[in-house]
Amino acid sequence: MSDAEKQKQLLELLAKSCKFIVANLTAIEKEMYIFAIKGQKEKVVHASQTLTAVSLLLKDYPEPKDAYVPRKYPDSFKQKVTDEKMLKLIATTDAVLALVRGKIVPIIKLVQAGKVSARVSSDVIKINHVLKTYIASLTVNKEAST
Repeated sequence: MSDAEKQKQLLELLAKSCKFIVANLTAIEKEMYIFAIKGQKEKVVHASQTLTAVSLLLKDYPEPKDAYVPRKYPDSFKQKVTDEKMLKLIATTDAVLALVRGKIVPIIKLVQAGKVSARVSSDVIKINHVLKTYIASLTVNKEAST
């Protein structure tokens, strides 16, 4: 296999990894709200820790251009999640998620443009691993609870 073919294959793999990352960030966000409504604080904490781990992997990347605007939760959500600590954890995790998304977008653009360094490749793979570990832990926890 030539170097050009290897590079093309790597870019395809990284593009799939980026799609996986984006899809799973969205899934974590949705799950976090569901866990909060169900009062499953340990799962919200786990989601928050996962996003924090991803944000630490992205710490050396530029800050997002747009300032974070805290999310305003609908009254229906606040009525279901009455624990103030849980609401603060959700708000903090939303901020971390916004930071992660803001830093991931330029990486995705680099991958799409084919301008990937070894560091970017490595970081995409590490983030992918963190998210796969999170998903696997949910599956194990779900099986253990049945």
